[in-house]
Amino acid sequence: MLVSSYIWKYLPILSFENRVKDASRYSLVKCVRLTIILNDDKIFLFIREENEVTEECGIRLCAPFMIGFIGLAMGLRSYGDYFCRTKKLLGVVTNMIKSKFLMGSTVGIMALGLVGCQASDNSQKEKESAKVVSEPVTIVDGRDKEVVLENGYAENFVLFPAEGSEMLSITQSAKPYLGMVKNDQENNIKGDVVAKKYPKILDVNSDIMHGDWSKPNVESILNLAPDVVYQWNFGEEGIKPLEDAGIDVVAVNWGTYADDIERYTLYGEALGKQDRVDEVFAHHEKSKQAVLKVTESLTEDEQQNHVFIGNVAENKITTWGTELPHTAVHKVDNLTYTVGKFDTPDAEINVETLLEWDPDMIVIGDFLKDITPEYFYNHPVLKNLTAVKEKRVYKAPTASQLDNPGITWYFYAFLATPEKFKDFSMREQVREDYKLLYNIDVTEEEIDQILNVEANKNSKYFDMFMQ
Repeated sequence: MLVSSYIWKYLPILSFENRVKDASRYSLVKCVRLTIILNDDKIFLFIREENEVTEECGIRLCAPFMIGFIGLAMGLRSYGDYFCRTKKLLGVVTNMIKSKFLMGSTVGIMALGLVGCQASDNSQKEKESAKVVSEPVTIVDGRDKEVVLENGYAENFVLFPAEGSEMLSITQSAKPYLGMVKNDQENNIKGDVVAKKYPKILDVNSDIMHGDWSKPNVESILNLAPDVVYQWNFGEEGIKPLEDAGIDVVAVNWGTYADDIERYTLYGEALGKQDRVDEVFAHHEKSKQAVLKVTESLTEDEQQNHVFIGNVAENKITTWGTELPHTAVHKVDNLTYTVGKFDTPDAEINVETLLEWDPDMIVIGDFLKDITPEYFYNHPVLKNLTAVKEKRVYKAPTASQLDNPGITWYFYAFLATPEKFKDFSMREQVREDYKLLYNIDVTEEEIDQILNVEANKNSKYFDMFMQ
């Protein structure tokens, strides 16, 4: 709890009516004194901790003639007592004001006193539970910065990385989602298998950005009052405005397999779900070791070179650079890295360069909606590639690289060396993974969707993945 008996804090009020309404659902942790200030067309709130209370607190609003005016300005419908179980109320308030302190006020004050905190006879168990929940939690994020969640583990969040479905493998519920990226909802989740199980994820507020991926809509996020915001570690412009507004930000990295592990860990750590993260990682490890048992025993003659296509636009082709999505397990030459000598997460090449590399196998990112193996098979120039001649161009499965890499690892390894996986069932692997990760019992049609059967049906060896 950042508010003390001698430090006043400041914030603009946004949608106060909703916050007051919602406050009644949470258990009390602190009792504070509020002072409302009207200044031009803005309403300001000062908060001060009065004492420690672990039961419900009755709030009486004083100075009726002032309250009527203030209440009208705020859009409140009633001005009597509000039952504030203030863990949520203070979570909303303190998260918005952590970075703004005032030792006093030079602005004229209209007072709104909070009085009458009266303890009820709650059980000792409830008291202890409230104290545990309110203990601060410290997390070291992708910047190596300590982020302190003053009110304990986050119960909800705003998510800037387009990894809404990945988070579902931790939460198995859309309830903690307060805000997320609209592009993620529309292009990655809508129509996907997980959206059928968790349809409310498509209704999550997406008004969290100004224009592009780096500029947060601070006012909208303040209004959502999240316990934590997950944001890319791509520069201060995406993080500093949020932290200046007093919002807890856990910054995450992208680019390597190690970044994926760290990012998924941070997602779970802030929510207090490290046990769930460990369970998912144990499942990853099981798949990894099964694939490595095959790939690490490949002879030099059996090893191949691959290219992973991230985008195609006229004569420009974007390929994955320093790491392929299956680098952790698949012993192949990534031509972008080994031959092209690119040392960045992705690289842009032209058609002529791809012809020079002449890979044994090409994999197209599942996120490329309009590019399928048929694009390569019918291309007047690319049809001369070895991978195209041998019909070894594949559309990657829709399974996430972050929380569900096992499907991807098996996918690549099997299609590279199918003779090494005679007793393996890809469809059974999909069933197992989706049940463990998302609690979804997938149908045969959904497995076809996940494996992109329609796009891959004319590619070599893929009949082994079909019904």
